[in-house]
Amino acid sequence: MFANMTSEASQRVCFPAGTHYAVTTGFGTDFMGLTTAMLVRSRSFVEQTGQPITILTHARDDYDQVRAELTDRGFLIPGMTLINLFEDVRTWDDAKTRRILKLQPLVLPVPGPCLGEDDPDVNVEKYCRTKFVGDAVTQVDHLRE
Repeated sequence: MFANMTSEASQRVCFPAGTHYAVTTGFGTDFMGLTTAMLVRSRSFVEQTGQPITILTHARDDYDQVRAELTDRGFLIPGMTLINLFEDVRTWDDAKTRRILKLQPLVLPVPGPCLGEDDPDVNVEKYCRTKFVGDAVTQVDHLRE
């Protein structure tokens, strides 16, 4: 699907020193438009500069499957990494979360209830519960194991 850039072209393009990211909302394997443009642009940056690109996303819990399919389809190449922002955070305990995010010590009890699975206005996913009032989102709880 993609043509490789010549080594001459890759030697002409430089990125400034640093870490390079592309940021997008969560997506699956049936994407179009903006997601395709972001993936093709990121691939071009890697091919033309030799610099790695990290694509940051969120919202799903099956990104290993998404990564495998994107690699098979030629959208992810060596030098491109797809990271779900919540994958690592989900594995942190409370002490590590507070230290890394530089949060103040927790004062118990935490105000407001966590969303339950039995509320008909709550959309339940493996690591996320979202409460709706009409079309408006009123609360989102991100969960870990």
